[in-house]
Amino acid sequence: MPDFFDDEIPKWKPFVLREAAPKPKDLSASIIQDLTNLGTVKDKKGNDVPVTQFSTGMTQLKGCTALYIISRKGVFAAHYWESVSFDPDKVWLTTGVKAWTPEAKAQMFKTTVLDPLRNRSKYHPKLKKKILEDEYIKAYLIIPNQTWREAGASDTGYEDQWTEMQNMVNSIIPTLGKEGRWTRIRYKLVTNPDDLGSRYKANGKNIFKYDSRHPDPDSKTGGTQHKAALWVEDETIPYHNETW
Repeated sequence: MPDFFDDEIPKWKPFVLREAAPKPKDLSASIIQDLTNLGTVKDKKGNDVPVTQFSTGMTQLKGCTALYIISRKGVFAAHYWESVSFDPDKVWLTTGVKAWTPEAKAQMFKTTVLDPLRNRSKYHPKLKKKILEDEYIKAYLIIPNQTWREAGASDTGYEDQWTEMQNMVNSIIPTLGKEGRWTRIRYKLVTNPDDLGSRYKANGKNIFKYDSRHPDPDSKTGGTQHKAALWVEDETIPYHNETW
């Protein structure tokens, strides 16, 4: 998988990820793409030819939460910092306030995750039912197996916040509220930070790929099919793997 990620990362549409911003909500980032209309590019002769592939993904997840919503119509991918949305650093405290209260943390989560999902923020396009919803739609939460506090077996992560995310998404795209539409994918926090940036490691990486002209293995005449897939870290079998 490290070789796969190394080959694919230069091809994907990158996120606008920032580690600093005047407003915490500007650190949340997402991409939404209509897969039925990828646009055109110029060929060597200057002719417009349709774009047939799309990919995006993330690297260096180390406590952050990622969200993918995938259908045959479109894809939505979002990234949320642990130190901003889930367990905010003291740098985001109001002047004069020395510690986070549960109420203030809940408001920060609402401002940086729930509100952008419904209404957008600077680098976070909002969820759009029209682009995404169909009968095949699925959602994936890529989440750490524990928080940065490393509280051991009792540390189950940010369960309340993840449930709030699901509820917000379901309110925007009702089909995702049906049974079996959500998958939670837990990744293990690295003990060696160098692994995150290593070309030889898949830690903290994920990728979504779509191909409207993927070779059909059952075709004897060179036929093609649509294919959408989501890979996470070292798992060679895609968590989302659909052809039509």
